Amino acid sequence: MSFTIEMNSDYKGKRKDILKLKSSSFLWAIVFGIIFFFTGFYISFINYNRVINDIEFILGIIVLIIGVLFLFFSPFVFFFKGLNRGLKGKIRFSFIKGEDNKWAYALTATKKDKLYQESGFITMAQKKKCFFDLINDKGKEYYIPIKVLSEEQIGSLTSLAQDFIAKGTKKTDWCSFTAMEINTRPFEYEDIRKLIPILLQVWDYDNLSSHENREKATELYLLFCLYHSDYRRVLVADGSVSGIICARTKPDYIDGTLHSIYEKVSIEYRKDKELNEICHYNDVIIEAEKALADNYKGKKQEIVLLINDNKVRGKGLGKRLIDEFCLTDNSHTATILCSDKDSNYHFYEHLGFRIIDNKDLPYSLFDDKKVFHSFLFIKEW
Repeated sequence: MSFTIEMNSDYKGKRKDILKLKSSSFLWAIVFGIIFFFTGFYISFINYNRVINDIEFILGIIVLIIGVLFLFFSPFVFFFKGLNRGLKGKIRFSFIKGEDNKWAYALTATKKDKLYQESGFITMAQKKKCFFDLINDKGKEYYIPIKVLSEEQIGSLTSLAQDFIAKGTKKTDWCSFTAMEINTRPFEYEDIRKLIPILLQVWDYDNLSSHENREKATELYLLFCLYHSDYRRVLVADGSVSGIICARTKPDYIDGTLHSIYEKVSIEYRKDKELNEICHYNDVIIEAEKALADNYKGKKQEIVLLINDNKVRGKGLGKRLIDEFCLTDNSHTATILCSDKDSNYHFYEHLGFRIIDNKDLPYSLFDDKKVFHSFLFIKEW
């Protein structure tokens, strides 16, 4: 299930909604403050028909202080509570429910006069009187006002919220599986050197040559994937580059800068006989994948490359990268990708992709005749 909601940050009635939100938050802070204050006061100081021991006294003081803090900060809650604070212009939320019943989202808006994009997972959703209240996996809270929604959109968000009621608003495994800080960000040219060792974990070329040549061949293939991709998103775990997804939404897209680097590096590297042999293996992969993908152009976006560091595998991060990509553009009806027999292609089947084509391409590597078995997967939306 997937759906998209677009709204203007300055919709009609926003001021009234903000006032309601501020007032509600302020009153709840007051109520909690009073409850904690008098509970703590009773525990520590009311000794009617009971004896207050030291532990009860200290506990009561702690509860009383919490109540005082609630009361003290309640005015700040009123003045600083905002509605999607910082987001301006057209706000676009895209939601998709994965095979594991987790809700992924992508957000696009303007923030500080710049394009702002964010994606992740929804960990809590509630339908309130005037809003749908959503919390993401980083603890950020977003409000979608009911008055700007169509009946169909209200139904979709209600279905999303009901999923969390069924789970007891329990946070998804995504939040609890690891203490790692996980983020994604746009690709930067400096990431290339950090991504090469990760790609080598997947392709080590059967140790057919020196490590230096294997690194160079890997660099060439990575450059090829990068310059063919108009969507490139890097996975960052605890501050370290830990993966990337490269994808193409425009069939004939070429990154001119990276293409020039690729051509220059390719000419230089292929002068080495051993390295040229390994680069030929890259050419076989590229030829097989291009032959498959070219038959399915049109309203289909293509995932060109998806890799994750071994250290973060098995944690749903590959799925997260795919979900984020698929949420960025609603103009495509399907996503395609190529994989091969030597890869963990069953991973894509687990995510709902299915094989629609295959190609066997014979090749020779260091006089050893082999066959490259490739598959084309598709997932329709």
